[in-house]
Amino acid sequence: MAGLWNPGQPAEITGKSYRHFWQQNQGNPNAPDPTKSEDVKAARRLISRGRGNASQRAPLHWKDVQAALGALGNSPRDLRAKAMISVAYSTMARRAELVGIRVEDITPGLDGDGTVTLRTKGGAIQERYLAREARTALEEWRRAMKIKKGPVFLAITRDGSIGSKAITSAEVARTFKRIAKLIGLDAEAAGNISGHSTRIGAAQDLTTAGAALPEIMAAGGWRSPGMPARYARKLDARRGAMREWLTRR
Repeated sequence: MAGLWNPGQPAEITGKSYRHFWQQNQGNPNAPDPTKSEDVKAARRLISRGRGNASQRAPLHWKDVQAALGALGNSPRDLRAKAMISVAYSTMARRAELVGIRVEDITPGLDGDGTVTLRTKGGAIQERYLAREARTALEEWRRAMKIKKGPVFLAITRDGSIGSKAITSAEVARTFKRIAKLIGLDAEAAGNISGHSTRIGAAQDLTTAGAALPEIMAAGGWRSPGMPARYARKLDARRGAMREWLTRR
């Protein structure tokens, strides 16, 4: 690997430098580029998957959901946003699960709450809790837009009318970012809001409430403890003895 690294520089081999090395050692500058193979592409996706994502995503807590319900108005986009953020938090749905909710998946409860059937990431079917606030926002959105069957979270056209297809997963993140700015989150936090921010915030709120990790995993549909435990650790750092001491000085 001579020429690709020296002790005075970071030991990082990029795809470009590796390709150059390969072609030199093949004695053919036109040799096939190994970085274009499907195996290498798959490996790079695996290595980079989630890099810098989970640690940087900002949470949306229940207090943020409540602030959003109070700050948003009654336009079609605002009604949809209120339903989206409250349902996403209550069900701890991933963004793809959220956009996949259909009217037929909603079961009203006797106390103003209810349940929602989610088709989860692994293909399983799970029932999640729908809080009263979420059910109310959902019914207001459906009533205003006359949504009686099919996808709940329909796209809105530029003229404000309702579309016939469900929103994309990207629209979830855009909506949550808009809400973050509206309720006054600082610029850094608002910039790190994602389509999973309600899921992160709900996991942290459950941790604060004393829920055990297995309970949080069940509520959010996690099959392994890694991710919810990471969210909890971030919260623990903000509740630790050092923070308590430094904020009391």
